[in-house]
Amino acid sequence: MYYIFIMMQFYLAFPFVLWLFQRYRHIPQWSIVIGLLVQWSFVIGNKFLFQIQNKGSWALLSVTTTRS
Repeated sequence: MYYIFIMMQFYLAFPFVLWLFQRYRHIPQWSIVIGLLVQWSFVIGNKFLFQIQNKGSWALLSVTTTRS
């Protein structure tokens, strides 16, 4: 099930990322920096805002909170 979830995210996000890279020619050279900024914003946001103990349960958190 996890594999299907990851593949759906890739299938939905890839056309948008490809369009951005084709539309704005300067973005591909900054893609690694942008990816690192997004990743670190999640890490810092988790430390100060979200405070999720088990980061692997991020997807499960929304399922368990909506059932309550």
